[in-house]
Amino acid sequence: MGLRVVSTATLVPMSVLAIDAGTTGVTALVISADGAVAGRGYQEFPQFYPQPGWVEHDPQEIVHRTAEVITDAMAKAGLNNLTVALERTFAPKVRVNCIMPGPFLTDISKAWDMPAFEEAARTTIPLRRGGRPDEIVGAALYLASDASSFTTGSILKIDGGLTRTVGGG
Repeated sequence: MGLRVVSTATLVPMSVLAIDAGTTGVTALVISADGAVAGRGYQEFPQFYPQPGWVEHDPQEIVHRTAEVITDAMAKAGLNNLTVALERTFAPKVRVNCIMPGPFLTDISKAWDMPAFEEAARTTIPLRRGGRPDEIVGAALYLASDASSFTTGSILKIDGGLTRTVGGG
């Protein structure tokens, strides 16, 4: 039993993974063949100040965070590419779209360090806060309705402007 190619239109050009470990955190970007950011991951790592003017990091923590952001960026790029590939495969009979949410204040956010999140939101999210669950419902209703009959292959970002400020999704 062999593999059968459904459609050559689903093939996605090669991408590049870029990793930047800075002073306060690490970023991983998946850059598509056309130069767009297809996926992004970012995490801060702890800073240690052994004496005034010095900053140190735990190398194992940097490696661990780097592995996590690579996974995040690749997963997001995979979902974005899957959306486009499915759209190319099933259009015009089926419309395929994706909602890319930012940080939403749902049950999972109860486990967050909220003061740290609120401080980060003030500096990284243009709307300076996390989203409320009711703020994503309209996007889902739009994509499920006839109002989106000319929308397919789209990745709708509902993130308070976060991906605009940090380089992609």
